[in-house]
Amino acid sequence: MEPIEKDILKGLKICFIAGTLGVGGAERQLYLIIRTLKHLGSQVSLISLTGGEYWELPIKEIGVSYYSLNGKGSRIQRLLKIILLLRRLKPQIVQSQHFYTNLYVAVSAWFLNNISIGASRSDLEVDVKGNGVFGMVSVLWPRFFIVNSMKSFEQALAMGKSKSRLFYLPNALDTTKFNNKLKHSIRQNEPFTLISIGRLDSGKRFDKFIELIKKMKTSNSRRVKGILIGSGVLEHELKQFAIDSGLEANELEFIAHTSQPEYYLRNADIFVLTSEFEGTPNVVLEAMACGLPVITTKVGNLPYLIKDMENGFFFDGSVDNLLEVVLSLMDDKGILKKVSKNAIQKIEGYYSIRTLEINLVNIYTSIIK
Repeated sequence: MEPIEKDILKGLKICFIAGTLGVGGAERQLYLIIRTLKHLGSQVSLISLTGGEYWELPIKEIGVSYYSLNGKGSRIQRLLKIILLLRRLKPQIVQSQHFYTNLYVAVSAWFLNNISIGASRSDLEVDVKGNGVFGMVSVLWPRFFIVNSMKSFEQALAMGKSKSRLFYLPNALDTTKFNNKLKHSIRQNEPFTLISIGRLDSGKRFDKFIELIKKMKTSNSRRVKGILIGSGVLEHELKQFAIDSGLEANELEFIAHTSQPEYYLRNADIFVLTSEFEGTPNVVLEAMACGLPVITTKVGNLPYLIKDMENGFFFDGSVDNLLEVVLSLMDDKGILKKVSKNAIQKIEGYYSIRTLEINLVNIYTSIIK
């Protein structure tokens, strides 16, 4: 690839509006996008509906003009505050990072004659349904729209969004953070370790992950361990389910949060994603960047990212099929090494910061034109 000119987007003023800066995939992507835009010469500002959260300090440290509404006010009051801030900042583009901030972006940009960009970072139909009467207008009112999965791209077209105003921006990884060395050795003296990461909510279906560990405990002769990293509304319920399933702490470990997921990914044998819906899950990209084989449902952008038995594995959503796939792989050193190598190559080729730079340049130059 030819090098991207450092200040190619110099003079472009963008203000992002985010619903939260908490620990999450959308927020991590916001940080990477803002950092990359700064590198490309853009002047970036950020308005967050909440304050004092995980990504606030890292974003401030890269020189972004940051404003917080601190979770206060009604929708109308927040909108008025956003309009006043935008009038002072004078951006050319007002861009949403979360689906539920799309209307703030669309209305404020219309009022101030700015360009508006909406976003969906999950399954678009799920986003629309989850936002009730505001669902469809959150897609149609922003002038442009960005999605991070081809599935959502197709859904947006079906909802009436013009193809010329719709962009696909896949998630990216700072691959320098990950140790891209090939797995996979069979560790005879250590437990075979399965890992899953995400918010502990109903859509992630971590109950299936727990049930898998329970079934594996009695289905093979090797010791098995599960690691579940995340926090959320179902934390207590899932921990109780693990206890009721007869799993000890050394058989299923709960970790509330880590800023270094790569440490756990490098020391696991297989990553499992049990979600019912996703966009492009960061955790899958991170696992693949570490050379960790992934078993996942066919959600979101994953059918475009993963080729079964080549750089990852699919299961049909049932625990029995998931168990069958895991058991077939446990001692197959050859297939695991092949998948590990191909996974790393896929991430480096299509989901690196270099690819993010190219995608952002293409999107913003198209919009400005």
